[in-house]
Amino acid sequence: MNQYPTFDQGLHYNDLHEDHKNWLTELEFCKKEIAFFQHSLEDFTMQSKNANKGALIEQLQNKLIIHDEQVDILLHEIKLQQTKLNEFIKSHEQNIEFITFSDHKAWREKMDINRKLYNEMKQDFYHGISQKN
Repeated sequence: MNQYPTFDQGLHYNDLHEDHKNWLTELEFCKKEIAFFQHSLEDFTMQSKNANKGALIEQLQNKLIIHDEQVDILLHEIKLQQTKLNEFIKSHEQNIEFITFSDHKAWREKMDINRKLYNEMKQDFYHGISQKN
């Protein structure tokens, strides 16, 4: 993971804060959307007249649970990184405007992977609940 600071890449701490803020907002939206999906799945379960839908319902529920847990992990890790960055800023207040940081490439990759998996989960979900009874 990215260790703050490295002084050779040229990112200002405001850039890192902005990325963290955007990612946290995106992940919070995912949490709300997953809650909506869970409610939709409950409705689908109640309306499903076909006993063969049990496996599909369980599969969709498992995907929602797994992705919800993954979002929780990412939220926690990003908040932790933000806390570390804030602590560094406080301890270097006099020089902070002149300090640059490395790009947090690993975090960008994690978020890209999360987006890809999340979109796949959403497609599977919509495909699953759109199946005829």
